[in-house]
Amino acid sequence: MKGTRVGPLPRTIDAADFLYTPCSRPFPAQNFRSSRSLDSQVGPSSGTVRSYYSFPRDYLAQFYEGDVDPGNQALLRFYATVYLDLAGRSLLEFGGGPTIYSIITAARTAGWIHFCDYNSACLHEVDLWWRNGDDAFDWSRFIDYALQCEKDGAGSGAAGDVLQRAGLLRRRIRQISYCDILADDPLLGCSLGPYGVVANTFCLDSMIEDKAQWEGLNRKLAGLVDRKGLYVTVSLLNASHWTAGGVRYPAVTLTPGDVLDLYADLGFHVTYSEVVENLEGKIGYDGFIMVCGQR
Repeated sequence: MKGTRVGPLPRTIDAADFLYTPCSRPFPAQNFRSSRSLDSQVGPSSGTVRSYYSFPRDYLAQFYEGDVDPGNQALLRFYATVYLDLAGRSLLEFGGGPTIYSIITAARTAGWIHFCDYNSACLHEVDLWWRNGDDAFDWSRFIDYALQCEKDGAGSGAAGDVLQRAGLLRRRIRQISYCDILADDPLLGCSLGPYGVVANTFCLDSMIEDKAQWEGLNRKLAGLVDRKGLYVTVSLLNASHWTAGGVRYPAVTLTPGDVLDLYADLGFHVTYSEVVENLEGKIGYDGFIMVCGQR
């Protein structure tokens, strides 16, 4: 289904410096005990989900190292479309894991970005990239392809363009913090919202198997969207599970109809939706369901 571009909202937010708060830093490579220790929080009950979060660098190597594959190309094209003009909206990237590819295009026109995840090891990877650390994962190929998508595939950009976008994205990130969708307060006291955009990519659908629970968690997360704001989701298509490092992880089985019905039930008008199928090397699912809706 071809969507329509979302109209701009009045620009009310300027890019701001990173917020140094108890919600933010530091994020050691391993879980640690503190007043916000993940060990003391209510989180996913699946042992396999916990084990995935313990080894984000292996996850990055499996899915994102090397050339940008067709599945990731489709994702970057989707974001180039739905984030074409955010008109200064604030953006919450919920459950972003150890990755930043989903917010590369958003950096162009978002006012600022709040990035959060459940686990300190994943947040450490993002924080390391944000600090431009020597050991940070290299996202330059993804940034380059995102720039191509924004130019309608007009060819690879110059190295300076890639560095410029990376710098812009770092400046747009206002806060990096913990989150837990199963907690009463999913942002654990660190909310900067309501938000002009709330997005989750392979998050809520990839940690549980019960469709009713998936609907309820989406309802909770969508509650953080501001009036006339956007809700953006990317989910696995017809999934029974997904795998990383030879380990099988839970997933809820979803069709495009399930996701579109969810948006209607939550009171969002779908502005763009797309289904990607026939991806090589995918085990346990048939593709992606990518949707943007406006409240």
